[in-house]
Amino acid sequence: MDVIQATIVTLELCTAFRRVLPNCDLMPDIFVESNGSFAFIKFDNIYSNLIRPFFEQVLAKHDLCSDLLLDTIVFTLPCTSIIPEGSIKVISKALPNSKFNFKPNPNTTTIGSNLMNCVKANITFNTNNQFQLPNYMNIT
Repeated sequence: MDVIQATIVTLELCTAFRRVLPNCDLMPDIFVESNGSFAFIKFDNIYSNLIRPFFEQVLAKHDLCSDLLLDTIVFTLPCTSIIPEGSIKVISKALPNSKFNFKPNPNTTTIGSNLMNCVKANITFNTNNQFQLPNYMNIT
């Protein structure tokens, strides 16, 4: 429960600060691999489509319940007028370190694998044809 609560708090903080810099989207992009290609998916989408349903389905699988509020409190800070537009550039590491690649354990449960496959099914990006970076700039 503490990990899920920490995830929710982190998501709420990321949401609050998401658009404080002009033309920047500071919501973290999460690297997701699919069939030799990859894409970056915003943390709020990973929470909605993977983390939250995973938690809810694991509780249901074991006939457990929780009083933890899984809906996030949406609070957004306004864009700053102190920093001129275009003066901030977000730099990110394009490729993850392989030591942090962990495959789901199919012997324990398939809930996470099934949810991750749903997330991966929405990846249409193909790294053989085009290279993608996280999208922190030029938001609308």
